[in-house]
Amino acid sequence: MERAEISGSPGAPEKILNGDICILDTTVSCVMNPRRQSINDFTYQLPEDRIAKYPLPERDASKLLVYSGGKITNDIFRNLDQHLPSNSLLIFNDTKVIEARILFQKPTGGIIEIFCLEPDEQYPAIAAAMRRTGSVVWQCMIGGASKWKHGQVLQKKYGWQAVK
Repeated sequence: MERAEISGSPGAPEKILNGDICILDTTVSCVMNPRRQSINDFTYQLPEDRIAKYPLPERDASKLLVYSGGKITNDIFRNLDQHLPSNSLLIFNDTKVIEARILFQKPTGGIIEIFCLEPDEQYPAIAAAMRRTGSVVWQCMIGGASKWKHGQVLQKKYGWQAVK
């Protein structure tokens, strides 16, 4: 994996995670060469019971992870204003989540993973590709591609069962 360019205030708290440096309360920008990336760079274990399947009836009661003064605590979003300085600027994100990491199963039982990175350059902007109905061409990374034989049909994997 390539190095990230990190800019931030001197003395910003930093934490070592899996050999990478994560600087908190700063701006972090990564410019990585996709040819040097591996699907394993995006692989981690997340227990099923830790994934929210549906929003809470009261959305502002959802969990909030707070990092302040070198400590990590939990709260709920309803109390967000108590954790922000008075001169804070909030920017609301109304982006849509797409299924970018798709697992397929070969007839032999092996798994092929397709990770959609971005729409093809034929689209002027990602928004144009997202508004399309029908097919869209994507730039992807494929995990297990060497084991995917020409002409072999894959089944999309849903949970623990493969379906056509």
